[in-house]
Amino acid sequence: MLARPGAIPTDPGWRYEPKLDGFRCLVCTHGRFRARSRRGWDMTPLLPELADAVPADVQLDGELIALDADGNPDFHRLCKRMLHRHPGVSVTYMVFDVLAFDGEPTTGEPYRERRQLLEALKLEPPHAGVLPTFTNGETLFEAVVEHGLEGVVAKRERDRYRPGERLWVKTKNRATPRFAEETAGAARVRLRG
Repeated sequence: MLARPGAIPTDPGWRYEPKLDGFRCLVCTHGRFRARSRRGWDMTPLLPELADAVPADVQLDGELIALDADGNPDFHRLCKRMLHRHPGVSVTYMVFDVLAFDGEPTTGEPYRERRQLLEALKLEPPHAGVLPTFTNGETLFEAVVEHGLEGVVAKRERDRYRPGERLWVKTKNRATPRFAEETAGAARVRLRG
């Protein structure tokens, strides 16, 4: 599933997660460990430490991040590891959804049930963890802004997982340096196009 930009939903039935600045990563451990980006880039050979950090017979959706000295996601450090192949940069896989469990698909289940499965999984820190959720999106957004994080993603508890659909809502923190970089990059593309 994907997120569409928008204001934080305030009606009942939503859960909220911090939006981390990293690479979206889908992991499958049916038979053997595999990791890929949402666009199909095979990241498996770049992430040997994740093979032992996630349980067998699951398919997971999450964000691959690298932390800075203060413990915040650092996109440039992540790029150093993933794009420039610097193995000395440690990465963490923050899981936010379970797409299959014990070999069976869970995408037809509501998010609230998939979330319960996720919270019961044994993930091995520091290489894998569960992204926390919150019940108050506005309060979370204030904390995200205060800590300089990327934003908030809202997920409706009743929604099933529908690949490619934009049912989640993302609200970006416009005060981050990465937001300025993304905006400048988009402007350059428009000028060339």
